[in-house]
Amino acid sequence: MRTDTDALRGFAARIRALRQGSFSGNTALDTHLAVQASLDRLALWFEDTASRADWTESTLAAISSPWKPGRLHTSHSEVWNLGQQLKQRPVKTTLTGSVSTAVAQGHWLQTGQHHQLDTQVDLVKFKASGKAAIQLWDKQKKKAPSAELQAEASLSAASFAGNYKVIAGRSASAALNLKGEAGALYAKAEAVLSAQEQSLDLAVGAAAFRGECSLAFSLFGATITLTGEGSIGSCEASMSYRHKNREWEFGSKLGFIAGTGFRLKVSY
Repeated sequence: MRTDTDALRGFAARIRALRQGSFSGNTALDTHLAVQASLDRLALWFEDTASRADWTESTLAAISSPWKPGRLHTSHSEVWNLGQQLKQRPVKTTLTGSVSTAVAQGHWLQTGQHHQLDTQVDLVKFKASGKAAIQLWDKQKKKAPSAELQAEASLSAASFAGNYKVIAGRSASAALNLKGEAGALYAKAEAVLSAQEQSLDLAVGAAAFRGECSLAFSLFGATITLTGEGSIGSCEASMSYRHKNREWEFGSKLGFIAGTGFRLKVSY
């Protein structure tokens, strides 16, 4: 029996769409943040279950080889809430969709008591996604319009992703994320405007080879993530800024023939 991973990812998208704006009162804000964190954990569980199901099914189909033929993955979610919007409720109307495929994929996973090594390689990979969300009212039924728009697409001849974690207990951990692409074309645009969050992320480029390295430290509730980017045989430009409750991020990149960039994210 095959697991419907598209349905699992659809559930995760619907759960994330339930996230609402923040509150002004300390008690309400603490409760709201706890609810948001619970929704994130539940959505992450569905996404992780879908990813693990994909890997498990491919392993059972080809035990002797980590490689498997690529599959077409699609997902979409529509949360209209039109009746609630007309009643001046603090809800969002959200539309999301994504599609991805690759000619072939390789996956290697190793876990231990204090570490996890997860590596994936894709050959001739295409992916695209989009999201649109709008909210008109706050909890006091006052006009508080907010909007979120996101669209991105990329094509690569080969791509690599590695996630390596070291766990040293509840109070400290570290994670290293590596990404790389060969023969890549990509474009991305994202904007979020609301009282709780302001963000802008624009990127476009082409590169013979490009890579990314991200190192995150978590210590006593605060997380600092440093990300470096580099490319060869490229023409690229990007800029990102994001600020929301308990999180701040900034980054930029500009390159011709060869380029470098960075991103700094602080969560507390």
